[in-house]
Amino acid sequence: MNKIIIYCLAFLLLSFVTSSCTKEKQPDPSLLYNTWKCTYSIDYNDEDSYENSIKGATLSIFPTGRYESSSSQLGRKGTYTTNGNTFHATTENGDSFDAKFEVTESTLVLSGEANGYTFKYNFEVYN
Repeated sequence: MNKIIIYCLAFLLLSFVTSSCTKEKQPDPSLLYNTWKCTYSIDYNDEDSYENSIKGATLSIFPTGRYESSSSQLGRKGTYTTNGNTFHATTENGDSFDAKFEVTESTLVLSGEANGYTFKYNFEVYN
């Protein structure tokens, strides 16, 4: 009876260890390839906070590694790369920023830090 309990405990421990070591699912960057419209934005630091400063702006992300935006905060045009859930953008004038992204077929969230501000931008597919 004790052997059965020991084997069951060993099996449960092994199951727990293998299930907790699974890799985090990486986002599908092809879901980025769309034109997005900002539905909410916030930029803030210790002194200032700006809400909805780019609300209504569009962001078009192309599979060629280029993007275009109607917002100067994102840079009107530029290039980008992705690595895991990080979106690295470089504007036409050479400025760059990194943002974490969460994407589904209909929503995109970009969040990160740039120019002394923390930002979070929510987008929906623009039709």
